[in-house]
Amino acid sequence: MKTKILFITTLTLFTFSGCSKPETKFYEKSGKTYFVDKDGDIFIIEGTSKVRIEDYVEPVIPIFNDYKTYTYEVKWNELNLLYDTKIKYIDDDVSYQVRIKDIDGEQFDKTDYYEKVSDSSNRGILKFVTSEGFDIYRLDLDGLGTKTLDDNSELIGFTYTGSFSLSKEKFTLIENFQVLTNF
Repeated sequence: MKTKILFITTLTLFTFSGCSKPETKFYEKSGKTYFVDKDGDIFIIEGTSKVRIEDYVEPVIPIFNDYKTYTYEVKWNELNLLYDTKIKYIDDDVSYQVRIKDIDGEQFDKTDYYEKVSDSSNRGILKFVTSEGFDIYRLDLDGLGTKTLDDNSELIGFTYTGSFSLSKEKFTLIENFQVLTNF
């Protein structure tokens, strides 16, 4: 009788152990966590949620644009200025190049407003702003510029170059810029 019970118990254990479903297993690949449940379905873990792999859509991560260009026209107080600005993000610094010139390409020192703009302490402040107009950074152009000459050595504007510190997160928020002047 003991042999019969032992045989039935062993047969039952072999039968049921062969039919059991696999355990849940976790995997990690390319920084993403996956798991296989007892039914063999594959899921990806996102935060505190799991998404079945058949339903999963790879999230689109926007490409970081490290270079931006802007132009701004100043047409008040008898001015006719174009601020042509380029900025580039490099390792928590923003390099900039600002060119101020006449909108119509006139020789700068022959314009009616040359006296106002020739004072290097009076060339304006650039405000880099969000799409809603909130300030991210202000760049004061006082005394930093060099004269820009054409092929005939005629003054056609002023150029400013330099850099300032700014985080990558704040740089991505810059959507436009504005010019403030004392003219």
